[in-house]
Amino acid sequence: MDQTLHEAFLLKYTKTLFPTEHKKNFIPLKNQSQIPLIIDTLSRKNIHHLILRATDSDIYNLAYLENLAQHLNEEYLPKALRDSTFIFLDLKALSLAQIDSTELKIELTSFFHELTQNNKRIILAINQLQPFFNEETHLNYIMGSLIKSFLSNDAWRIIAVIDAQHDMASQSYLQRYFSEIKLNEPSNSDVTAILKSFRDDLEEFHHVLVPDEIFPYAITIANQYLSGSEPCLEKALKLLDSAASRASAMERTDQTGSSKPILTNGLLAKVISSWTQIPLSHLQHNKFKSKDFISNIQKTIFGQDAAVNLIGLALQYARIKLHNKSGPLCSFLFAGPANVGKTETAFAIAEQLFGHKGTLLQINLEKYKKPSTLSELKVIQQTEEHHHTTLLSAIQKSPYAVVLFENIDQSSATIIDLLQDIFMYGYALDEHGKKYDFSHAIIIITTHLGADRIIDLAHPEPAQEETQVLDLMQLVLNEQKHEPTHQHQHLSPQELCEEMMPTLEEFFSQKLLRHMNIVPFSLLDYSSLEKLVRLKLNNFANILDKNFGLELSYAPEVIRFLVQETLWRGSSTRPIDKILEQHLYSAVAHELVAHGEEINRPKRLLLQLNDAGQLLRCEFVSPGDATLYKM
Repeated sequence: MDQTLHEAFLLKYTKTLFPTEHKKNFIPLKNQSQIPLIIDTLSRKNIHHLILRATDSDIYNLAYLENLAQHLNEEYLPKALRDSTFIFLDLKALSLAQIDSTELKIELTSFFHELTQNNKRIILAINQLQPFFNEETHLNYIMGSLIKSFLSNDAWRIIAVIDAQHDMASQSYLQRYFSEIKLNEPSNSDVTAILKSFRDDLEEFHHVLVPDEIFPYAITIANQYLSGSEPCLEKALKLLDSAASRASAMERTDQTGSSKPILTNGLLAKVISSWTQIPLSHLQHNKFKSKDFISNIQKTIFGQDAAVNLIGLALQYARIKLHNKSGPLCSFLFAGPANVGKTETAFAIAEQLFGHKGTLLQINLEKYKKPSTLSELKVIQQTEEHHHTTLLSAIQKSPYAVVLFENIDQSSATIIDLLQDIFMYGYALDEHGKKYDFSHAIIIITTHLGADRIIDLAHPEPAQEETQVLDLMQLVLNEQKHEPTHQHQHLSPQELCEEMMPTLEEFFSQKLLRHMNIVPFSLLDYSSLEKLVRLKLNNFANILDKNFGLELSYAPEVIRFLVQETLWRGSSTRPIDKILEQHLYSAVAHELVAHGEEINRPKRLLLQLNDAGQLLRCEFVSPGDATLYKM
């Protein structure tokens, strides 16, 4: 073959796989079960051309062909394939080249002619089938006419490597010439082996050292944290390339000899962190421990231990990929009464998994009665600027997020159709057909559907009249234990789900429900409300300290008063924030307005009940007066 021609024109687009000038010391793939079948097909007298339904990874597909070439070098090979020339022609890359059609025809014709002059059997691998059935472009027309002439020529064997999803229904005539084989998906050991084959190139280009232990870690974190439909092999290679570049920046100018920076797992994690905006401290693949997660969530979410345990276990299963499924990383349906902690739990999950509440994308579906596209949905992110953007833009920027769809039962039923692809397949398409990846996100839907059944099962005691007066001495001197105002039946989450299921199935299809982890949220009892009120009081005290330099103390009866006020509002609705706004915030604001500007005022505020025991009273007090109620 004229090497001058080859180098001048087709060097970028062709690769001689066999015979090789320099035999590789390292073979990326070994023991591929389909190789014998491929060799059998290529060595046949009839129907010896081959369509390989390949994987999504072009890098893996080429490595597979190189592995096939190694087998063509074995001693025991069918006579029809001995002394063959095995060429790979990258039609995908060639189709993007700006080449004059006349020149292209001349060069390709000359190239193929020179191949046939060797009197050897030619195995030609191409990575497109377009030339066979789509002649709209000059390349397809030229390649199609040339390659079709080879189909009935016994000196040629064509291997067409095509996408697994490629539809060949309209090209049935190809069955006269081609057999078809579907390649197995690469295993982790395959991907690791192929990545190692790039080690020399990376080390030479970046002047770094790449140790063995880097490769499996690169695959692990690339697969978990990098979004998009790109194959894991390509993601991991890009990650290694970028991390090696960062490692090269650590080389001091005065270094001499063979001393080179070493690529480390820490550098890989830093690259991932900068690409995904996930804090470095939270990049802990396979270190998710449901026990620790549950314990941390329960520090701020009270009375929902069964729900939190369900969530922790579901996330554990999702992280270690016990189930081979499509869709988001994990999907939840939080069902239960209002104001029992569903939204707060979503925020707690975001903070525990990704380091801050800003990774929660919050959409209140009650605002969207008849949305026609997903592009209409706007999210709120709890960032410093309280960022508003569209759902699709937000997930594109932050693929690792908790997406919270609130009050789905208050929206139109058409919203289910818009969200179905996200739950089923882990992606969404906009009106222009652009794909958005939700496969790394945690999706949470909240609903009040089934709440009435949960309330009925709680068997609330007869409510006390709202006009009942709770005086100060009664709260201070009462030594009896405060029992819940309702007695929960000890039903498991599974039993609660079964009770709610008829109501849920009226709104959601059974197919969609199977893609979600249904988490029932119970009513809060007295003890849980007490913990929640105490937490909110402590948070409010921190705000006063930060913004005004004030300390807040409160009498013990304040907690009991606020809890009782919350309980008296009804069994199905416990608006704690409204109670705090009515009693706590207004009392503190009144005192700040009245005495906040006084120069010699104390720096402590004390909350107590008024003499009638019906309202909170707030006043500035000296240090000694507040000592009794020190928080």
